[in-house]
Amino acid sequence: MKKITILIIVSFGVIISLSSYSRLDDQGDFNIKKVTCTELQLLTDSTTKYAFGYYCSKSGMPPKGRQAIDRLVKLKDFKSIKVVLEGQNNVGKIYAIEALLVLASKKEFILSEIEKEKIKHFIDQDYLIVRCEGCVFSSIKTIDLFNKKSYMKLLKDNQIQIKNR
Repeated sequence: MKKITILIIVSFGVIISLSSYSRLDDQGDFNIKKVTCTELQLLTDSTTKYAFGYYCSKSGMPPKGRQAIDRLVKLKDFKSIKVVLEGQNNVGKIYAIEALLVLASKKEFILSEIEKEKIKHFIDQDYLIVRCEGCVFSSIKTIDLFNKKSYMKLLKDNQIQIKNR
């Protein structure tokens, strides 16, 4: 009975979350594309655990979060990527931040000042996340991750200044 109750509560919470996210549409369109619903659930749900990275384990497969954000980028679903930035999953937020910074650097998307501030605020909170680099899994703080040279360039290109160690 406990498993069923917990599943219903978690499922209900995700439905409510996705419902509230659908209200972000500026044109009054309250629908989330069916294709992106699974990606949004994966990237925003705080109970879903996965690592940040490009290729993980012996198989060299991209992590679930990377696959999900890549699908949203491929669909040019910027609204959904912005929704992930508001989600409850810190690794999902990092994928969204990276995607938005890259898209903005390529002039495919324009970051608002509010979005820039949200990105800065999240990074400066210095959350501890799990990342994968091939077969190696490790923990890293967000400030340390985004102080890497490639991310510093993306942040600078988008006029976002974060804390340094």
